Amino acid sequence: MSSDRPVRVVVQHDTVDRDAVRAVTNLLRALPGARVRLVLHGPAVLASRADITELDDLPPGAEVVACRTALTGRGIDPSDLRPEVELVPSGVAEVVQLQHDGWSYLRL
Repeated sequence: MSSDRPVRVVVQHDTVDRDAVRAVTNLLRALPGARVRLVLHGPAVLASRADITELDDLPPGAEVVACRTALTGRGIDPSDLRPEVELVPSGVAEVVQLQHDGWSYLRL
């Protein structure tokens, strides 16, 4: 792809599995220099816990955010999260805002 604008992709994920890791890895491999932001909400926030291995193979440069509303609803304390996970008030609002800001959208 040739463009002066950097590629920015928001990946929405709401289940606990490794599909998101594969998709993010493939995106970053195919689009070097892209920003890829994985938004975990619903049951997928379980993967943001430090003791869960689903995100272990995420490549460097991948951004991961977790929905605070989903964490609270599942009784997960923010102190139990992986260190690379950023909290956002609402996962779906994060997706909407990024799309509004011009990010490409991928739902898994």
